[in-house]
Amino acid sequence: MTNVTSALIGRGIYDPTEAAHLVRVHPAVLTRWTTGKQSLVTPAFERFFDFEDLISLLVIAELWRRNVQTSEIRRGIEVLADEFGVDRPLAHIDASKRLATVGKAFFANIGEWADAGKGFQLAFQPMIEPVLRPIEYDTLGMAHLWRPVELVTATPDVQAGTPCIETTRVPTTTIDGLVRVGEKVEDIAFDLDLEIEQIEAALRFEAALRDQLLAHEVFAS
Repeated sequence: MTNVTSALIGRGIYDPTEAAHLVRVHPAVLTRWTTGKQSLVTPAFERFFDFEDLISLLVIAELWRRNVQTSEIRRGIEVLADEFGVDRPLAHIDASKRLATVGKAFFANIGEWADAGKGFQLAFQPMIEPVLRPIEYDTLGMAHLWRPVELVTATPDVQAGTPCIETTRVPTTTIDGLVRVGEKVEDIAFDLDLEIEQIEAALRFEAALRDQLLAHEVFAS
C-alpha cells in the first residue's frame, strides 16, 4: 500500500467521471478514447488518470471538437511521440509550442507546419489557432499546472489535481456546492478568507463545465 501511495504523490488522480467532466465530454466519449487496443490515452493507474493524462485528454477533446477524425488524432499522437521521444507528447512542452489545428487537420511544427495526423505531409495554411489551454511545465518539460480560467488552477501538487482557487487549497467544487445549497457568496468569502472575485471565478469555472458538456455528441467520431 505504501508503494502505491508513493506512486500517486504529485501525480494527480482523476476517475473517469471526473476526467470526462473536466474535459467537457460525455463519459461514453472518454471511455471510447481510453479503452481498447487502439486507445488514444491509456490511464496511468489502470482505471484512473493522472494529471498528464488529463492534459492529453484536454488536447484530444479540442481536436475532436474541431472535427479531427479519431484515426488522425491517434496517428498524430504516434508520430509526435516518436518525434519528441516521450510517451505522452500532448502533455509535453514541445507540443504546447508546436501544436495547432486548421479546419479538420492536426498539425505540428517540426521546422515547417505539417499534418501530424497524416504522417507529417507538409501543409501550408495562413492561420493557425492554438489547441492547448494555458499550461505551465516542470523542469522535465511535462505539464504541471493548468489555468483554465483566471484565478483557478489545477496542479497535481494540490488536492491531487482538483481545480482550486489559485494559491489556495479550496476546490472550485466546494464553492459551487455551498452556493447550490443556498450559501451567500459574501458569507463564503468571509468564512474561507477569500475575495469575492475568487468566489466568482470558481463559480464561472464550474458553470462552464456544466454548460459546455457535449452530451449530444456522444456518438460523434
